[in-house]
Amino acid sequence: MIFLFVIFSTTMYYKVIIFDYEVSKAVRFNDVTDSTTSKIFGMSTYYLPLEKVFVKFYQSKNIDQHDCNLLLNYSNTLLKSNSRSSQAYFVKSVCDEKNGDLNSALNNALMALKFNEFNTTSLLTIAILQFNLGNINQAQNYVDIIEKIDPKTKNLEIIKNAIITRK
Repeated sequence: MIFLFVIFSTTMYYKVIIFDYEVSKAVRFNDVTDSTTSKIFGMSTYYLPLEKVFVKFYQSKNIDQHDCNLLLNYSNTLLKSNSRSSQAYFVKSVCDEKNGDLNSALNNALMALKFNEFNTTSLLTIAILQFNLGNINQAQNYVDIIEKIDPKTKNLEIIKNAIITRK
């Protein structure tokens, strides 16, 4: 019994090390080839940890074009394995906004919200995008929803003040 446990533990530890190596290689060298992407997603037993990586990466730094190329590739791959991944749609929304495509950003943010309807980050993103597109009433509607869910949402006051100023 102990022998099986040791074999199982060693195998799992080895897979984790290889997985970490492939992810770090992809990030460090901007390797977005299908081969690397397949290795990373093929090694991952669950897509949920990868979704969490997307969110942590987004929260940890300002996203630039280099990051978007990498993240969009992984978002698209993640959506192939889970077409309901709100995090993948959210990352696509962020990158679309960085690229100046506010309509596509809004569509992807709405998809993220569709699969995680109480996510205040997605709601806030939609409010901001609606505001930036000139849809002040729509932006206010999303702010109202956020206030019902979590009135202490980070940066909510900024968009509220911007809406009041614009009206």
